[in-house]
Amino acid sequence: TYLALDSIVVMMLIIATRVFPMFTKNATRVPTIHTMPRLDAAAIGGMAVCTIVDLLFPTSSVRNGLFVVTGAFTLARTLHWGTWHTRRVPLLWILHTGHFWIGIGLILRGTARTLGISESVGTHAITVGAIGALTLGMMARVALGHTGRMLEPPRSVVFGFVAVSLAALVRVVVPALSPSQMLLGWTGAGALWATAFALYVGSYAKILWSPRVDGGSG
Repeated sequence: TYLALDSIVVMMLIIATRVFPMFTKNATRVPTIHTMPRLDAAAIGGMAVCTIVDLLFPTSSVRNGLFVVTGAFTLARTLHWGTWHTRRVPLLWILHTGHFWIGIGLILRGTARTLGISESVGTHAITVGAIGALTLGMMARVALGHTGRMLEPPRSVVFGFVAVSLAALVRVVVPALSPSQMLLGWTGAGALWATAFALYVGSYAKILWSPRVDGGSG
């Protein structure tokens, strides 16, 4: 299970490197937005190493340290991605939020024992937060672009972006800070996460089954 999850994280880091800074620069027209190839390589390469070490030595302190360092590289590489400039563009900030949860999740996985919390807190930062936000954000973007529509999501889907982000926050914070309320945290996070994707289905169903608005093929 962890091999599968770690492999997905590697893929998310690779895809984020290729498209998130590009999407942000094209939409905001901020000329200073750029990638940092060495940090990108450190984050992706570090996660590839983490994947192998996590499989072979899941309880080692070296493995924990690698997760922390890789998480730090993951967050550091966004310093020039223009995250602040995305705050008024939902289709961008949801992607940056999802990427943020990758870094936080990796750091939490590496520091769980030191902090005295379950490693599942970090795992769910990645699954509920990163995978949830990036899946929803990319589906919302691609469905508009590939049906010939402007890249402006319905307001209901923006609420869905907020809901999936809150789901991750609740799923991470409640078990970490108040274990006695864990069941409530699970329920709240699950409800928010399901609501986010229900809003997507309700808003995009017609878009996805209708012809392209520009008359193009596909």
